[in-house]
Amino acid sequence: MTQPYSNTEERTFTHLTEMERGQIAAYLDEGVSLREIGRRMGRDASTISREKNRGSVQQIDTNCKTYTTYYPDAGVRVYEENRENCCGHSTMAAARDFIEFAEEKILGDEWSPDVIVGMRIGRSNLTMSFDRKTYYNWIDEG
Repeated sequence: MTQPYSNTEERTFTHLTEMERGQIAAYLDEGVSLREIGRRMGRDASTISREKNRGSVQQIDTNCKTYTTYYPDAGVRVYEENRENCCGHSTMAAARDFIEFAEEKILGDEWSPDVIVGMRIGRSNLTMSFDRKTYYNWIDEG
């Protein structure tokens, strides 16, 4: 169900590019503050802070002392790993056996989707059930 009079605004942010990550590294090497980096790049200071934390790597100098520095390639690697894991997992993919059962009953035995929505199957691999809206969205998608 869509809301015709939604009060939410469209998001206009964009992800950092590799060039911007390189700029952040250069500014940090110069000792520029996070707020100033954000101002120069047209980004929020919190974006710069999160990117600095994402790409920071602990190093050991020649005196065996540890220090932390920012590397753009480390930031990109962590960003890409996070993007791979960010999407929600499909309920339909997790319930393939139940979906096949539902298709068989709806198409073959001419059961109503409402009957399947309300039923619980006793077998362990077919215990998945969906609400009415999910079923009808699935049916509308073909």
